[in-house]
Amino acid sequence: MSEPTSNFAHAGVTRDDPVPVPSGYRLVARRTRLGVGDGVLELATSEVKSWGVKTRVGFHISGTTEVLTSEVPAARVSVGDNYVVSLGPVREPVRVSWVDDRGFGYETLDGHPLSGEEAFIVEQDASGTVWLVNRSVSRPATALWWILSPLLRLAQLYFVGAYGRALRHAVVAVDEGEQVLELWEQPVTYAAVGATQAADLMYYPPAGYRPVERSTRIGHGIERFEFAWTEAMSWGIQKRSGMRVDVAEAPSEVTDTTYVPVSFDAEGVPVEPALTSSGEATFGPDGEPFLQPGDTATLAIPFGPFRVNAPARVVYIVDEPERKGFAYGTLRGHPESGEEAFVVEKRADDSVWLTIRAFSRPANRWWWLVYPVLRITQEVFTRRYEKALTGPLGS
Repeated sequence: MSEPTSNFAHAGVTRDDPVPVPSGYRLVARRTRLGVGDGVLELATSEVKSWGVKTRVGFHISGTTEVLTSEVPAARVSVGDNYVVSLGPVREPVRVSWVDDRGFGYETLDGHPLSGEEAFIVEQDASGTVWLVNRSVSRPATALWWILSPLLRLAQLYFVGAYGRALRHAVVAVDEGEQVLELWEQPVTYAAVGATQAADLMYYPPAGYRPVERSTRIGHGIERFEFAWTEAMSWGIQKRSGMRVDVAEAPSEVTDTTYVPVSFDAEGVPVEPALTSSGEATFGPDGEPFLQPGDTATLAIPFGPFRVNAPARVVYIVDEPERKGFAYGTLRGHPESGEEAFVVEKRADDSVWLTIRAFSRPANRWWWLVYPVLRITQEVFTRRYEKALTGPLGS
């Protein structure tokens, strides 16, 4: 097999600061604060040189031996190593072009959407603060990718920020007295927890948030109801809508103290929960555990050829004889800030309905810049949610 050919004639330019940008190429550079101290420096450098900075944001790295992911540790990179960096269906052949004590850079090979080089460097300043420096020079590699250059640009800007956030959470250290928390320990990113239960949500949403409410008939009869709510209570709506759900494991002392909130009927009488509140997991017919308040997961949402990670936590469940469902709140790293509820209801005429209620806003300035795209994506997935439970029973 012949050696893969580079499509970039200026290998090594990202090693220098300032970067000598070749004519026709665009420079993107960002510094992200990771923490303070030699421990942070050592851990961050190790993560960078073993591809952790890429795998922790969802990329898979195919090397000479195995596919590397966030769960598969990698040997440190060496100059001349060839890899294929994959995200969904997009494959990006690259070659390590330089390595030093601070990090490494890789150049693109034929077949990559871009022509250029990208570098990841860990630096420590005089005060002991550790920084991740990500810089790249690039341009679309072919006419097709020039046409798609706006999408490439958006993806590039997103991941430049995601690399720093992911690496900061990976280095388990104390930064100014605040410990970096595991996903299951992190607080939600909004204040109005449980507000999707409010009857007047559409009229008086939390300040600054946009409310949504949709009800869709998904079938009829007890069998449809049982199928729908058991799917809903095991992330089935999200999975059937094309998302990958990665559940975060929490210690038993956390999950064993699960709280199931009291629900009330139309007369204000407390309704006894049908599911256990003892902290012991209950399971559906297919063996999937039902959701409980406090369960945490990362939803990998398809976004064009990419997947965007959206961490979330179950903030309450609805457990009434003829109404069942849950709501999740957003965690740091989610594109949006807010809450979304999914409730399956069997009405007096035996019709079965799925009601989706939510309030949200973009999580940060970057997502505000692509707010129209975010709104379109939200509408697409809401429609998928509405269809997720309408298929043949048991399918």
